[in-house]
Amino acid sequence: MTPPQAPSRADDETPSLQAFAKPRDHEDGAARCADLLRRAILTHDALPGREIAKVTNWPAIIREAHEAYGYDDSRPPRFNPTPRDVSNLLPVMAWICWLEQGHNGERDAKIIMSRARRAPWWKLAQRFGRSERTVQRWYDGAVAAIYGHFQNEVWDLEPG
Repeated sequence: MTPPQAPSRADDETPSLQAFAKPRDHEDGAARCADLLRRAILTHDALPGREIAKVTNWPAIIREAHEAYGYDDSRPPRFNPTPRDVSNLLPVMAWICWLEQGHNGERDAKIIMSRARRAPWWKLAQRFGRSERTVQRWYDGAVAAIYGHFQNEVWDLEPG
């Protein structure tokens, strides 16, 4: 009798990593792209250097009584970027620069940046003189254009 043979690699029933990989759906990719854009713009706004000229050692001057006792509106907490957000900043900003070079790119880039900063749709519609739904379609089209051109990069970058 011959001794039993060990199963070969081809006969092995171990599933490959491809079986566990989530398929790259276009809607998921566009949503991921929109999230990367939003986080990059908020990261850019949160980086130091934009407000350095306003920083002094002098205490704030109180001109009105309501300022003295903290009755003014409190500001929401500032976006705190993660190290990954800072790493993603330059590639994602390059996507916005690419978008600006195209037809209606400047308009689309303004809409993307405004939405990242939580500008309401009605305000953007008023600014561009169009309906809210039209501005939403422009936004969706801009994100889809970026995702279509930079699809592999969108999936290579890890969200913050």
